[in-house]
Amino acid sequence: MDEVGNFVKNVLPRLVSDPAQDALKMVDVSLTDKSGNMRDIIDVYTDVANKVKELNDVERISVMEGLAG
Repeated sequence: MDEVGNFVKNVLPRLVSDPAQDALKMVDVSLTDKSGNMRDIIDVYTDVANKVKELNDVERISVMEGLAG
């Protein structure tokens, strides 16, 4: 359970920050589904990983910095 608590405390706030939201928009990935429910975080990161492959180095670094907070 500590892992879940650490995730909620450390990672989730970063993902909903303005820089992270901007980064997600750059790669057209959303934290929520069409119903407004939070998507599985592994699916979100998988989508980001697949999308950044299509970016140049500058764009990729920008996305990664935005997600890192």
